[in-house]
Order: sequence, then C-alpha cells, then structure tokens
Amino acid sequence: MKNSQWFSFLLCIILACAGKDEPKAIQPKQEAIRQAIIDVKERHQLVGISATILHKGKVVFSEGFGWADAEHQIPVMPDKTLFQIASVTKAFTGITLLKLYEQGRIDLDAPIQKYLPNFPQQSALPITPRLLAHHLGGIRHYKEGERTPDFLSIHYDSPSSVITIFQNDTLEANPGSRYLYSSYSYNLLAALMEAASDTPYLTLVEQLLLKPTKLTRTRCYDTRFIVPHRARNYSFFHPQTSQLSDTLFRMPAWDLSYNFGGGNMLATTEELAQYGRQFITPGLLKASSLDLLYQSPAAITSTGDPTYFSFGWYSYPGIEGKRRIYISGSIYGAQAAIQVYPDDELVIAIASNTWGKGENRSEIVADLPNRIASIMIGRN
Repeated sequence: MKNSQWFSFLLCIILACAGKDEPKAIQPKQEAIRQAIIDVKERHQLVGISATILHKGKVVFSEGFGWADAEHQIPVMPDKTLFQIASVTKAFTGITLLKLYEQGRIDLDAPIQKYLPNFPQQSALPITPRLLAHHLGGIRHYKEGERTPDFLSIHYDSPSSVITIFQNDTLEANPGSRYLYSSYSYNLLAALMEAASDTPYLTLVEQLLLKPTKLTRTRCYDTRFIVPHRARNYSFFHPQTSQLSDTLFRMPAWDLSYNFGGGNMLATTEELAQYGRQFITPGLLKASSLDLLYQSPAAITSTGDPTYFSFGWYSYPGIEGKRRIYISGSIYGAQAAIQVYPDDELVIAIASNTWGKGENRSEIVADLPNRIASIMIGRN
C-alpha cells in the first residue's frame, strides 16, 4: 500500500472513531441539561416546558417536559407544541426591519412621519426607525392597570389601528435621550413597515423571515381561531390581580392583537432554535446587518449612556464575556427565550406555558439559559 493510500486509510479510521465517540461525549452534557430543566420545572411546578439546543449546526438536545394541555394530558412536544413567545416576537419585528433596510425600502434615520405622516410629532427631535428599534424613541410602555379584561377583549386588525392607543400621549423622554423599554415602540415599527412597503406586517414577516428559514409552524397568535398543538397557559398568579397563590389557574385566552409587533406570535422551541441559527453567519442577513445586530453597546444615548437593545435583541456578553444576542418574553402564563452565541455556534431556545410558583420572569427565561450555556461551552 502506498504512503498516500495508507494515510487516507488511517484518516478514515480516525474520523470513524471520532464519529462514534461524539455521541458519548455529549451525553453527560445532555443529562446535565435535562436535570437543570427538571430542577426548575419541579421547584416552580411548571405545567409544561420545552427546550431545544443547537451546537455547531446540530440539534444536541430537544425535549418536552410535562403537559401542553393539563386537562387533556397532552404532552409537550418540542417539534409541535406552539407556545406563546411574548416579547420574543420583537426578534422577528426587528429583523424584518433590517431586511427592509437591506432592500432599500426603509431609511433607518428618517423621521417616522416619512412613512406615517399622520403620527403626531411631539418633539423638535425626530423619532426614527433606528431609535424605535433601540427603545430610544420616547414612546411609552403600558400604563399601570391599562390592560383590563375589557382592553384584552378588543381585536385589532392591523398595527396601524393599534397605534391609535398611544399616538396622542406625551412622550416619556426626548427621542434619543433615554432607554425606555416599550412594546408600543415595536407596534409603531410594525405600522411603519406596513406603510413603507405597502404590505401587511404579518405578510412581511412571512415573506422575509418565515419562508426563507422554513419556519412552517411559527405564526401570529390569534385567539379567535383553532390552532393545532397550541399550548394552554397556566399560572400561580391570579389572572386579574397578579397576586401569587397556591392555586394553579388556567389563564384566559386574552386577545393580544394590541401587541402585533411586540408580543403576538406562537412558535415551537425547535423553530425558535432554527431561527436563532440564522444569526451565526451571514445568510438571512448580510454581514453588515449582523454587525449592526451584534454591536455592543447597541447605541449611546444623547446623554452618553450605553444601551444594549438592538433590532429586537439584546446584544450583551454572556457567560465568560462571550459575544451573545438574546431576547426573552413573559405574558399571561407564557414564557420564552432565545440565546445565540455566534462564536461558539450555540443556540438555546426555551418556552413554558406556566408562570411558576414563586416567579414569572427571571429563572426560566434568564437563569436557566445561562446554566445551559455554561454546561455547553463554559470552562469546567
């Protein structure tokens, strides 16, 4: 056998052995992740939770725990169960904005009145799409007690009808001067994108994001229609008073159309992970757009303060200072999160249909993904 043939033969053996050992190498991490999820599920008495993890282009973990529907004992399935993803919706709205910017259909630094001429201009300084994308537009978030049962029973047919809720309200700050998290800012972006493209917001999201990435299950949340595999939501917090209780409540199916661009989508964790994968290398977005997305700080206010919200995602270092974008959300019993570590090619997607016993925002969508990231890529 010639030397070159012998070398090729040895290389094949080495690669084959490596392929056999790879599943064994990941098994301890998979079990550690499983135990971390079970720990959180049991302590908070979650009805259901799902997690999908991609690493270096492969699904290394994808499991559901508990019930998507407790009354009918329908199990959580990471490839089928559709969770409300709350503010993770902003990660779709912000990327749709970047796609329109790439296509030359939106000027990020133009006054929004270029696209919405009837929106009142309340400041000498203009509100721009870029400022809205960074939560620097001065637009208010929800008022205390605003989302009453009557409010949550109204159906809005488009983002342009939603902006009538807040368009005449005084700005909370001068545009560009202060970071103010605002779901209404992202509804305003959705209305602006509709006007700029002469295309309904949901159609834009489908055409620019869902079809190219083959997300066939991800969709708008609309309580009026039957949606197969949609999870029911549960909570230990009272549906009206938000007081913590020992009773597990089934949450009402509130109408969330007031939050088109900020919190009105359904997705499986497998599709959330597939979506997160799009932001590891150029493809869905150009390299220049990825640079905008990952810029950290995302922006500096006019008063010199750094801000980290970047086109629907927070761009802020994760474990061990590693580059990361992430977004999480929580609404009426639902919780969801995506974290992307591009340099490690790691995507973590988590969703639950429960506001658990003791907390409804922090551990499941923030601490748990961090624990998983440490298991996958942290130094041991």
